[in-house]
Amino acid sequence: ERLVRLREAQRQASQRARSKRCGAAVRVLVEESRRLRERDPLRAELGTSRAWFGRSEGEAPAVDGGIYFTGDGRIGEFADVRLEGHGPFDFFGRIVEPERAAV
Repeated sequence: ERLVRLREAQRQASQRARSKRCGAAVRVLVEESRRLRERDPLRAELGTSRAWFGRSEGEAPAVDGGIYFTGDGRIGEFADVRLEGHGPFDFFGRIVEPERAAV
């Protein structure tokens, strides 16, 4: 029972922390293009069956989720992405022009 309460407290804390980042523009290293499954909530949020995937300095590989986004990305390059929302583990957003990326 304590473990269940602890996990729920951690989930809520993580939810609050992710919510605070929404609306911000972050610099993302574009890692790959991914196909989104038909029932994937990200597919509905982004309005596409394919999205770029990458991480900002705030997401560690194998530890944190990543960032799914749309726009004109190139693997191995950086893109400025406005975080529009999040799921349990990942953020989603859209590429913005560098001059419009400042918050």
